[in-house]
Amino acid sequence: MVYSDTDSIFVCSPVPEGSPSVLKEDDDEKTIAAYKAAKQAMIDFGLDIAKQYSRDSAVLEYEKGLSVFFSHGAKKRYVGQVVYPSEEMLIRGYETQRTDSFEYLTTSMKKTFTYALADEGDALVQHARECVAALKKHEVDARRLILAKSCKGRVQSNGEVDFSKDYARPESMAQVRAAMILIERGLGFTPGMKISYVVTDASKRPMQVHPWIEAEDDGGIPGYDGRFYAERLAAALGRITEAFGWNAKELFDGNRQTTLFSF
Repeated sequence: MVYSDTDSIFVCSPVPEGSPSVLKEDDDEKTIAAYKAAKQAMIDFGLDIAKQYSRDSAVLEYEKGLSVFFSHGAKKRYVGQVVYPSEEMLIRGYETQRTDSFEYLTTSMKKTFTYALADEGDALVQHARECVAALKKHEVDARRLILAKSCKGRVQSNGEVDFSKDYARPESMAQVRAAMILIERGLGFTPGMKISYVVTDASKRPMQVHPWIEAEDDGGIPGYDGRFYAERLAAALGRITEAFGWNAKELFDGNRQTTLFSF
């Protein structure tokens, strides 16, 4: 057993040593045959284990077969390549599953996972460094950095919106400040609506945000805080790259500290 979750266990199947875990476009027939044989061996092993340990109403179900499994050690954070009964990437616990992530982070992380599952550590780190650097240089379209949160509030009889009954400190909530800008510009607000916004300056307190207005050029965004987004991306990707020798700070800095003991 290599991992366990609340109601699941992950068991390493006994396949021939050196069996390919992924297929590439240029693989020859021998490699493809070895991959298929390993996959079938895994399926047979999983079905046998499920049958062996099922008793009466206590059923051990063979749910999925993975050719590759990756985890950096944290509980409920893992990714794997499912090959049975369907083929898909299985991601649990990482930012790609969170609704408060931005699109650039999600796509960058998914690409990073493909390198991890292919055991291409150098390419993985290089990709992560380039993604973080692009944010620091403001080379990423602001549309890919949109954050969105639901915003409460109560419309009063005079048409004004009161946020104080739903938030103890409404001015500290990014979505409330973005909603206030929409209201000031007469663009309308409905209690409970999801507010899309971009962080323009996180060095101030509270951090400055601007609502994304679809009808305006570039969403009406005057610019974005590249450092804020780069730090957040580095923190997310760092949980993957640390398994390959690069932590979040080193990703953000773009280089790795070396010592006499590094060699």
